[in-house]
Amino acid sequence: MSTQSLKHAHKSLFPFYRAMRVVFLAALLSIADTSVTLAFTTVRDAETERLLRSIGNPIFEAAELNPKFVKLHIQATLTINAFATEKQDIILTTGILEELPDVDMVAAVIAHETAHIAGKHPARTRNSYDKLSRPVLLTALLGIGAAIAGAPAAGGALFAAGTTIGQRSALTYSREQEAAADQAAVTFLDKAGQTPQGFASLFTLLSKLDSAAASGKVNIYKRTHPLSRDRVLLLEDRIKNSPHVNKKPPTSIQHAYDMVRAKLSGYTNKPEVTYRRYPEKDQSSPALYARTFAAYKESRIKKSLKAIEELIAREPNNPWFYETKGQILFENGHVQEALEPYQKAVDLQPDESLLEYALGQVMLATGDNTLVSPAIDYLENSIHGEPDFTPAYFQLAMGYGRKGQIGQAELATAERYIREGDISAARHHAISAQEKLSPGTPQWLRASDILARTNTIRGKG
Repeated sequence: MSTQSLKHAHKSLFPFYRAMRVVFLAALLSIADTSVTLAFTTVRDAETERLLRSIGNPIFEAAELNPKFVKLHIQATLTINAFATEKQDIILTTGILEELPDVDMVAAVIAHETAHIAGKHPARTRNSYDKLSRPVLLTALLGIGAAIAGAPAAGGALFAAGTTIGQRSALTYSREQEAAADQAAVTFLDKAGQTPQGFASLFTLLSKLDSAAASGKVNIYKRTHPLSRDRVLLLEDRIKNSPHVNKKPPTSIQHAYDMVRAKLSGYTNKPEVTYRRYPEKDQSSPALYARTFAAYKESRIKKSLKAIEELIAREPNNPWFYETKGQILFENGHVQEALEPYQKAVDLQPDESLLEYALGQVMLATGDNTLVSPAIDYLENSIHGEPDFTPAYFQLAMGYGRKGQIGQAELATAERYIREGDISAARHHAISAQEKLSPGTPQWLRASDILARTNTIRGKG
C-alpha cells in the first residue's frame, strides 16, 4: 500500500477511530463511578453534612455497614442525581437536595445508594463492563477491518452492532441492580425504624421528569433505571405493609432539612433565582436563611448581616447561624470581628471539625501571636476528626512556622502533599522534617511513614 493510499485509508477510517474513542471513554466513565478519586466539585458544609449523617447513620447500621467508613459527599451541580462508589462513598448533588422537599425522600435516596454499596453493585458493575468490553471491542475491530478491506458500509454496521449489543447488555444489568437496590432499601428503612413512604413521593416526582419516557418517546432499553412507574408498582405492597409507613420524621429534623435546602439554594444559585423562590414577603426562617446567602453573594454585607442577626435572635443556640455570621465577616475583611461568632459556633458545637478549622484559621489571620497556640490546638483537633482535609494542614504549617517550630511545619506540609497526591513535594518536606525533628519522636516517626509511603507509590508508579 502506497503512502497515498495510507493517507486515504486514514481519512476514511477517521469516523471509526473517533467512535472507538467514544467506546473507551464510555468504559472509563462507567468505571469512574467506582473509582477512588472523586473528580468533581464538592460542597463542604458542616451543617448539611451533620444533618445528612443523622439521616444516614441508622440506615448504614441497618445495612450492617460501619457508618465510620461510609462517606457522604455533596456535589455542586444542579443535576438531580445520586450515586455510590466501591469505596463506600455516597454522592448527593445539590440539585437533588434542592428538589426533594421532605426528609423521607432524602432517606429513601440514601437507603437506595446504601443498598448498592451493601450489594457490592459498583464493583460488580465494573466487572460486568470489563467482560462486556471484550465482545464490543472485538465486533468494533471487525468493523474497522471490514472498512480497511474496502467495505466501509459493512464496517459501520458491524461497529454499530457491537456498541448496541454492549449498551443494551450493560443497561439491562443496571436495571436489575436498581430494582434490587429498591427492595433492599425498604428493608434497611424498616430495620432503621424509618418510613419507606419517601419512595412513593420520590417516584411521583421522578415520574414528572420521566414524562417523555412514560409516553413512549424514549426507548426503555436506553435507560439505566427502570421507569419510575414500574419501580413504584414493584414497591407498592412493601411500602403499604411497612410497620413504619405512617411514621413522620421529627419536626426538628424536617426544620433542619428545610434550613439546609434554603442555605444550599442561596449559596449555589444566582441571587435572582433565590429571590424568586424565597421572596421578601416570606418571613420564615428558611426564606431568611436563603436571602442571607443571596445578599452575601451580591456583596450586600449589611443586608446579609441583618438577616443572619434576625435568625440568631430567633434561635440563639444555633451554631450554624454564628458560623454564617463569622464567614460573612471574615471573607469581607473583618477578621477581628469574625473571631467572636466563630468561637460561639465552636462552643455550641465543640466536636465539629470544620468549625474548629475555621476558628483556627481566623485566629491565625488576626495576627495576634497570643492566639497562635490555641489556633494550633483547634487545627490539630480538626485534623483528628478530618484527617484528609488538606486546608487544615496548610493552616497548621503556618501556625507552627509562626512559633518557630519548623520541623512541625515541614511535617504538616508533608501531610498535606501526600494527601493531595504530590509525591515529590511530600517526600521533600518529609525529609526536611526529619532533619529538624528529634529522632525517635512520634513526629519524626510519622515523617518516616510518609517517606515509606512515597517509596511505595514511586515503586508502583
